[in-house]
Amino acid sequence: MKRAASLAAAAAIVMASPAHAQERAAGLDLPAGSLAQAVGALSRQTGVSIGLRDPALGKRQVPAVRGRMTPARALDKLLRGTSLK
Repeated sequence: MKRAASLAAAAAIVMASPAHAQERAAGLDLPAGSLAQAVGALSRQTGVSIGLRDPALGKRQVPAVRGRMTPARALDKLLRGTSLK
């Protein structure tokens, strides 16, 4: 049951952009705070369109993420320690 909830939550975060943009590493400086703020910063800093299908997910608290990485890796780091994957 818990695994199903995690899978459903992960499906609620959508990355929509050309594949090459999702695989390109960028220098990122994402603040700790709400998932909505961090995802917005990730989108602005990478040019990758990222959306939350469930607005309630945006209230989850996530850690700061800094360094050079792909958008997918940054999203993984933001979600580390949450029930979202």
